[in-house]
Amino acid sequence: MIFNHRNHSREILQHMKLTLVITFLSISLFYSCGIQTERVENKLMDCNNQSFVDGGKQLKELITDYESNLIKAKIISDNSGESYLKTISQISNGIEPKEKPYYSFGEMLNGIEKNQNSISNTCFQTVLSDSTKYDFKKFLKFQNSLENTIKNAVNLRIELLATEFSNILSEKDFELDFYKMKAFLLFDMLRPYGGIIKGLPKKNSNLKNAFKIYLNKENKIFVNNTEIKLKSLKSKIVKYYKNNESKSVISIKTDKETIYSDYVTVQNEIQFAINLVRDNLSNKKFGKKYADLTNEEQKLINEQYPKSIIDE
Repeated sequence: MIFNHRNHSREILQHMKLTLVITFLSISLFYSCGIQTERVENKLMDCNNQSFVDGGKQLKELITDYESNLIKAKIISDNSGESYLKTISQISNGIEPKEKPYYSFGEMLNGIEKNQNSISNTCFQTVLSDSTKYDFKKFLKFQNSLENTIKNAVNLRIELLATEFSNILSEKDFELDFYKMKAFLLFDMLRPYGGIIKGLPKKNSNLKNAFKIYLNKENKIFVNNTEIKLKSLKSKIVKYYKNNESKSVISIKTDKETIYSDYVTVQNEIQFAINLVRDNLSNKKFGKKYADLTNEEQKLINEQYPKSIIDE
């Protein structure tokens, strides 16, 4: 996989937004003179968990598993904040770990299904509007500094981001899942070569009638051996789902040199298409959007339009 710094910078921003559903630079927070004791990062993680179908269960498991793999690869020595800060400080000085993460945290995060309801957004808005209850200082300093670095860097290097991490965050901060996730996205940048280590499940599915996507080393998109433009991918997936419904299966194939951020973009288009057909069916069956359905109603929609994506 080619390490394209510009694409990777956009990828990091994209994961930040997918993870938190917030555009931080557009939010103005006004502080009162009250004492703020509870860290806002913990509450934002609670809000984030609400955005997933399973209430964040898979995310918690992913955080634990990814951390265990970092320890196994000797990227960090243990799960302490001290170990995280030590490794990131070394990276900021140009000393990278000998081993690389076994898989991409960001890619696995993208594979966890969102419930598409407005509960998590409401939660975020409520938390971010209450500057008297939570301690925002470290959160704002880190987010603004990180986004400015990514925005202004001509050649974004991992040591630049690691420097911002180590200058602002403490050992205590890295005990929070919020900042561990940020560190995981940073560690993803240690994996520039060797192709995409895929995180989508391999299933025993019949691929004879699958919607086959191939993203080649030149990052051109092919659907069933015919080259198409990215802008037409979503509409083709929607048409396929309407024709195949519960039997719909999408397979993705990449080359070793495929750029990771383009792979993520294709995955996003697939998700957008699935969201669209589910919304249309939800309105037809229940007179409301998929996000507003009960869990049981969503299951019925999911059975007709499953999210079945396979890496070849």
